[in-house]
Amino acid sequence: MHALIRLSIAEVKVQAAASETVKEIATHYAPVDRLYSKAKQKAAGTRTAEVIGQVLDQIRKARGAVTQAEESAATYESIIPDSILSLLEWEKKRREQWEAEGQSMGEDVVRTCVDPVLNGAFQPIVWHYADKRVLQKEQFRVTKVTLPDLNRAGEPWFGVEVEYRVRLPLPFVSKTIVIRKKAMERAWVGNR
Repeated sequence: MHALIRLSIAEVKVQAAASETVKEIATHYAPVDRLYSKAKQKAAGTRTAEVIGQVLDQIRKARGAVTQAEESAATYESIIPDSILSLLEWEKKRREQWEAEGQSMGEDVVRTCVDPVLNGAFQPIVWHYADKRVLQKEQFRVTKVTLPDLNRAGEPWFGVEVEYRVRLPLPFVSKTIVIRKKAMERAWVGNR
């Protein structure tokens, strides 16, 4: 019975730490949003922004040229040798596959490289709101952080997911229970 009470208290305290963190950060997110908007406006006229813009224009032109070549090949299908048509079809499939893999590779990089660093950065922030009389730091970890989209493409939600391991002190049983809690809050960013 004592183990169940201890588990229930830990669950409440983990949820409270996650909830208090997101409330506090979401409430004070407006200055971050304003700073980002100002920095983005200033960077729009920089040489770096121009270079990136030129690269994006070149990519769009190249994609357009390939698409036109594919359409032209389809138009002149009767006079173009089958080997050339096969080559164009293969190139089209390869490019589509590469773009699809590029998207998933980017997601893999974020999941394996960026997310652990972000979670680690938020670990002390969330731990600050934890009840240290009940929870143990070694058993407590942030598993996911959801940041608001500063480019204003979607809703500005901030969230954290926390995991806490509780070892049940039961005789003859070595059992660890994992408590997972999540909290989300709409960030205060003003008019969007």
